[in-house]
Amino acid sequence: MWQLYDALIEGIPADIKIRNLTEGLLRNLVIADNGGIASRTPFEPQSTLDLCSYKNRPLKELAAQVKSWNFADGCWGMAAINAYYNDESKLQKNGAALFAVGDLTSGDVFDEYLPQLTDKKVAIVGHFDHAIKQLQNHCHLTVLERLPQEGDLPDTAAEFLLGEQEFVFITGMAFTNKSLPRLLQLAQNAQITLVGPSVPMAPILFEFGINTLSGLSICQTSQCQNAVQNKNCAAIYLCGRKVIFSTSYL
Repeated sequence: MWQLYDALIEGIPADIKIRNLTEGLLRNLVIADNGGIASRTPFEPQSTLDLCSYKNRPLKELAAQVKSWNFADGCWGMAAINAYYNDESKLQKNGAALFAVGDLTSGDVFDEYLPQLTDKKVAIVGHFDHAIKQLQNHCHLTVLERLPQEGDLPDTAAEFLLGEQEFVFITGMAFTNKSLPRLLQLAQNAQITLVGPSVPMAPILFEFGINTLSGLSICQTSQCQNAVQNKNCAAIYLCGRKVIFSTSYL
């Protein structure tokens, strides 16, 4: 079960050091050579980490916290992982599609996939309001959510329903809460996309049955620090480039 996490951690060079860490109500930001962000819920326990002690320490050490069962600590580990993999220069080299800095109208993976989803069985793990509005009249849509809203099913329904789907979109927060390995097993017969700013744009993930990665590359770290501290969820997208990285980009 840990292979996916170990592969991400092992891919980070040991000599990259942390320069800064910023904690928000809903997201954390780690700055090393680049910035990495990860989302969490306000209902999680407090982090047990001494964040000040991580400054100038290897990024890889903090990345290892992604395996913590304290999900607040795990969120810091995920942000550290993203500070390495979601670097613009790496993504360009790997052939990912990067959209303009601050462009809120382009790079939406649900828009990109929409023509392929008509009349298909589609599941979204995580409640994405805009995606639900986009897709609900185009496909046979199931939404699975840990804290269900109206129309959602509880996330435990994944055990019964993901095997029936043709397309599955999974929130990047599934890395932190450790549900991702099981979700990938259940959805192995579907086209799988990971979605959200918590998603690492790491090519190694394609070896685990994932077809598409959709996330964010932070370009303006100081502005992103302000957005995280001010609890402005949308503003983080003004600080970076949306990214779609696929084995065969749509």
